[in-house]
Amino acid sequence: MFRHIFTLCLLGAFYFNANTQTLFVKSGANGDGYSWEDPIGDLQKALRIAAPGTQIWVAKGTYTPSNCENCTPEERSQSFEIPSGVQLYGGFAGHEYSLDERKVKANATILSGNIGRDDLLDNSQTVVYFENAANTTVLDGFFIMDGYADAEGTPGKRDRSGAGIFNICTKQNGRSTPTVRNCNFMDNSAWEGAAVFNQSGKGTAAIDFNSCSFLKNKASIAGGAIADNVSAQPEHSSISDCFFVLNEAPYGGGYFTNNIEANETIFINCSFIKNNSKMGASGFLLSNYDNISEHAESCIFKNNEADNGNELLVYKGRKLPTLKEDIGASNL
Repeated sequence: MFRHIFTLCLLGAFYFNANTQTLFVKSGANGDGYSWEDPIGDLQKALRIAAPGTQIWVAKGTYTPSNCENCTPEERSQSFEIPSGVQLYGGFAGHEYSLDERKVKANATILSGNIGRDDLLDNSQTVVYFENAANTTVLDGFFIMDGYADAEGTPGKRDRSGAGIFNICTKQNGRSTPTVRNCNFMDNSAWEGAAVFNQSGKGTAAIDFNSCSFLKNKASIAGGAIADNVSAQPEHSSISDCFFVLNEAPYGGGYFTNNIEANETIFINCSFIKNNSKMGASGFLLSNYDNISEHAESCIFKNNEADNGNELLVYKGRKLPTLKEDIGASNL
């Protein structure tokens, strides 16, 4: 009897460990990834072997989705594809035993699209990719930089939208709702959604952002920082304690949403500063056709520039955004 109980305990312990596994990644290493003493050197490999529930701890350094000299379209199309349920954490020096020991700013962990020559033209088209991601999927503590989604063709495609992050739901009535925290998006370029693009596809696509910054991202059409193209199921997403600075696009220098059905994005304690738009809505633009309800609370809109003079703009919308205790959001 005791032997059976002991065996069951061992099996239970194995099951628990398997579902709370941590993989360790350090640039230049060549280990199995199960400790800081023997880390994996290839972040792509860690993502391939990670099961749902796995945490991946990534040490400071620069990581690219691929490496090439004369980069092919296939190499440029590669991204860090984060599996559903996997949690990716950056900001480690490479010796920590808990997430609380991280220092994200001091230990800059960079996910870069600069895979080839030192220019934009051969960079990764999307640096990070989510598809049908559960809300337990986490990206936390990274600099996401230098994506360049420049392809011609249909708007909302991965090769021309979301140079920093492309998030899509491909399952009928499904969801892709990861969480992104403590991340900095810099110098990403795309046609739509230079830093982030949410594509609902057949279901719901929305990202909750907390304590992130969006700096100097540029879209050729809409959404200098973030663009949403959500036309399926209603969804609520939150963007809190985030900074949008020096982003630009013809429409929606900071944020652009094109939501056809009921949807709500809640901005709390966010700052929109010195964003630029040629056509209007240098802070954010809402292009909505039905019941969208944006909500901004305790946000700052300062020194945003638009040729049409508006920091906020609702286009073809039946409902105006709710503004509460916001500073500078007078041009609507």
